[in-house]
Amino acid sequence: MFFMKKYLLVLVFAVALAFISHAQQWVSFGSISEPSIPEVSILTSTAQSVSFEVTIPGIYVMDTVVNGTAFTRLILPKGGAVNPAGSPEIPVLSYKVAIPDCDGIDVTYSIVSQTRKEN
Repeated sequence: MFFMKKYLLVLVFAVALAFISHAQQWVSFGSISEPSIPEVSILTSTAQSVSFEVTIPGIYVMDTVVNGTAFTRLILPKGGAVNPAGSPEIPVLSYKVAIPDCDGIDVTYSIVSQTRKEN
């Protein structure tokens, strides 16, 4: 009976340690320090064009080891990941946008701000 309690205590401690060592950390891209989801705001929507703004307040980072190599995994809240075989995992956001009936589509974008983090 004593051995079972000791074994259970060691198992609980090991699971807690593994969970803490793989915890996600929030990295803020702006003034919002609390984790929050990306926001999409429609700026204009007419029969000729659709204009919207995507705000990404931050990202989760998690250190992980795959096949003996250390990586930092980037995780977007409410986002997914693209990971073709042999390539880095890239976090993505996916939204459906209604496109007016037309002959062609021109997509333009501008980066309003950017943040460079070491490592």
